[in-house]
Amino acid sequence: MSEYFPMKIIHTLEKEFTVQKEIKSQEQLGLILADNSGGFLWLDGSPSSRYQGWFFSPPDIRGKKMIKVLESIEIAGSGPVDELRNNFCSFDRVRGDVSEKFFLTPGYDGLVYETNRKVTCDLYFDVAECNDHSDWDRYYKISRQDGYTIIEYSHPGMLCEKLYIALRFDGGDNGLPPNWVRRDYSYDHSRNSPPYERYVFRALNVTASKIVMAVSFDAGKAKELARFIYQNYERLKLAKINECKKLFRSFIGNKHIKEKQLKNKDLIANAFCALTSLNSFVVKAGEFSGMFAGLPWFYQFWNRDEGVCLKALAEFNPKAAQSIFARRLLEMEVFEYKTKTADEAGWFFLRSGWMISEGLLGSAEKKRVIEALRKTIDRDIAERTVGGLAYSQSQETWMDSLSRAGALIEIQAMRLAMYRLAKDLAVSPRSKERYAGLEAALLRLVRKNFWDGTRLADGFDPKSGQPDWTLRPNIFLAAYAYPKLLDREEWIKCFKGALQKLWLDWGGLATIDKTLPEFHDGHTGENPASYHNGDSWFYLNDLAAIVLSRLDQKRFDYNIKKIFEAGSYDLLWTGISGYAAELSPASHFDSAGSPAQAWTSAAFLELLMEAGKQVIKDRNQ
Repeated sequence: MSEYFPMKIIHTLEKEFTVQKEIKSQEQLGLILADNSGGFLWLDGSPSSRYQGWFFSPPDIRGKKMIKVLESIEIAGSGPVDELRNNFCSFDRVRGDVSEKFFLTPGYDGLVYETNRKVTCDLYFDVAECNDHSDWDRYYKISRQDGYTIIEYSHPGMLCEKLYIALRFDGGDNGLPPNWVRRDYSYDHSRNSPPYERYVFRALNVTASKIVMAVSFDAGKAKELARFIYQNYERLKLAKINECKKLFRSFIGNKHIKEKQLKNKDLIANAFCALTSLNSFVVKAGEFSGMFAGLPWFYQFWNRDEGVCLKALAEFNPKAAQSIFARRLLEMEVFEYKTKTADEAGWFFLRSGWMISEGLLGSAEKKRVIEALRKTIDRDIAERTVGGLAYSQSQETWMDSLSRAGALIEIQAMRLAMYRLAKDLAVSPRSKERYAGLEAALLRLVRKNFWDGTRLADGFDPKSGQPDWTLRPNIFLAAYAYPKLLDREEWIKCFKGALQKLWLDWGGLATIDKTLPEFHDGHTGENPASYHNGDSWFYLNDLAAIVLSRLDQKRFDYNIKKIFEAGSYDLLWTGISGYAAELSPASHFDSAGSPAQAWTSAAFLELLMEAGKQVIKDRNQ
């Protein structure tokens, strides 16, 4: 019989709120901490993946590369973790009578490790670019100077010739000789993500209650950063706590969460976990901000993912949302409105329209949006249109593990939404007439070729004239982007039929009709076989629940509540506590895929703002 670990999980922001739950898990759950400066820390109870540890990303490579520094800190003779505490600006692990605190120092590329008493611990390093799994020609050199320990690392082909980690601690170095230790990573095994084994470097064995480390490509700078952090740690920690409180207050009291709802701890915990996790993906990259798609391995800025996230982000951090939007707008202009995927332009202009309506864009930006929209439409008509329909090449949509070429339902909806926005923003009657005509013509074609009175096709081949009636949840994306595609009764009929074949009893949607032979009920890990042929994606579930809530909350009450409750449980109590995972296997609820995914947090927060308060109210009655 598998061993279960009893564990208490606590989410707390000092006096603002605290929620906790006792769980039993077959794995020791972990926490992620991100610093908005390109760095993050992911730890479980014990190392289970080569992607765990402390990572940093200097400004010139943010959104492109990530460098791992530390694999783990292990206390001699410690037992399993029996309590995890998410403080939002730090996190704690408790093992028996020993409490560990981890804190990242925004802007200073540093990590602080504290314990409630002096402990003897080993420090394991695994310096490498995030996806560089080579196991040879890795060289560490340890020196000591002026109370600091300096670790120098070199590896052929690394971004910089050498990397330096400076450490200072309040105890003593026990002088054990360093050595290499082999890891067997169980989490990577479960994901079918080789290599499963790797040697890491045990550099130090120390007895201390406070360890500060800083990283840089320059030895002197690493030492100076460590000195600064060590001397100013309490001030840095207080500043981060106050920043978290400020973020909390920016959301509480706005149009979504009122002061009187502060007593509803479930609501507050869901809201704050969603918004702080989403906010943690935002980083400065030069003049503008970007958003990591997910951690630990999706540290890139992806246009589609940022587009999904912008609305939720703007609700509590409008400056970051405006900066990301400005970067995307500039990139569109620089690259002459060429897009790499079929849906990134659709998401961008869907959010453009919303941001304009909310007064988040100035008149100059609005004019640039109008020009970008005009040129994008012209380019799409010339290069991405066949038979009057928006046409996508293979692997250009979010379902990129499938070929799925042709005219696709959600892409038609996004093109229709672009035409509608262009008509609404047009100044001249001639332009308004042009875009109204384009919208009406495409709408007729889509209804003719995709809608049979009860079903919406997932795709249509304009060359052969054949629809693809494979049932997939992209119909919900279409309804989200362009609800006027069908009338209310038609949507209800469409979704009732779809839910019979896509619905998963734990509270999600399969990515393909469950009765088809292509359906996978289990998650296949790094092998993409199940990704879009079974796996249930949390972001899409949440957007579907939003669509159902807008359409008829009473009729679809059961589905909305189950989707919300699954997302809430994932966010608070499974996987990475306080972060939302990418997906779940169809057969049963579980946190799978990327353990921390930006668009999942964003879509859940959007769902919470639209329907979640009612769900929680009903649940607590």
